[in-house]
Parts: sequence; structure tokens; C-alpha cells
Amino acid sequence: MDTVALAAAAGATNRIGLISNVLLGPVWPARMLAKEAQSIDGVSGGRLTLGIGLGGR
Repeated sequence: MDTVALAAAAGATNRIGLISNVLLGPVWPARMLAKEAQSIDGVSGGRLTLGIGLGGR
């Protein structure tokens, strides 16, 4: 997820929904992912839809 691009879009718009690509949860440090997602969701007023997967076959 390009969190910088999502944060910029959240600040520049006020009606468009923000959707991430599916992230592989085990690859991201859990606290960092949660903090970044929470920050973007807060800036966007709750418009973030986050996709998380576990990976595998």
C-alpha cells in the first residue's frame, strides 16, 4: 500500500472513497500497519477500505 499516496488523496478530496490493494498482513509490522491505516482513515473521515490477506497458496 502506498500510504503516502492514500494520505495525499485523503487530504485533497472529501467525497471519494479510498481503497488499498490487498496487503499481505504477515509482511507488515502489525503496529505500523494499524497506525498508518488509522491515521489515513482519520484524515479521510472514515473513507478508507483496507484489504488484508494472509498470503499462502
